[in-house]
Amino acid sequence: MLLGKLDAGGVKGSILEGFSGQRYHIIKRYDRVPMFVLCTHTGVDKRVVNAVVDALTKLRPLVNPKDRKITPNWGEEARYGFKTPDKTFLKELNRLELWTAEILGQEDAK
Repeated sequence: MLLGKLDAGGVKGSILEGFSGQRYHIIKRYDRVPMFVLCTHTGVDKRVVNAVVDALTKLRPLVNPKDRKITPNWGEEARYGFKTPDKTFLKELNRLELWTAEILGQEDAK
């Protein structure tokens, strides 16, 4: 959209705020959902990874007031909680990346 090659698209609210002075029409705004990606190097001990994942995914700040007290100063993408992706997540993410590269004419990004 920013390059003028698409008429419509989706964007995170925190990113859209950075373009508030431009002429964009919001068609639909969805409720806040957990949306933060954590990655590790393959050499990180799996027990450490599992401990961090377990601790973060147990937090439910959108429904638990006690958890909400922990996260208010966290970044916009993290303060609403974490969840692990389902089995189709990476497949769909890859499909979106390829489609976006095709639209933008960046065939070498495949």
